[in-house]
Amino acid sequence: MITKHSIEPVRVNHGLFQFPEQVDHIKLAVIERHHLTNQLGLGIVKGLGLKSGAIAMTVAHNSHNLIIAGTNDQDMLMAA
Repeated sequence: MITKHSIEPVRVNHGLFQFPEQVDHIKLAVIERHHLTNQLGLGIVKGLGLKSGAIAMTVAHNSHNLIIAGTNDQDMLMAA
């Protein structure tokens, strides 16, 4: 997989990311789950190809934190 850094406009409402209907931008959350630090990282990922729902995993090379990507908050919560 090849990744690159890019800066693109996204739709926001009152400072909150709005899930687009046509563009391949979805929300990404990384939640620390080992040291009870309550650390949460939020971002936007493009190109995952997810059209509906959400996916979550805890297997990541360096951290094994909870990583969730999704097209809406409700499905992301269910996946978590």
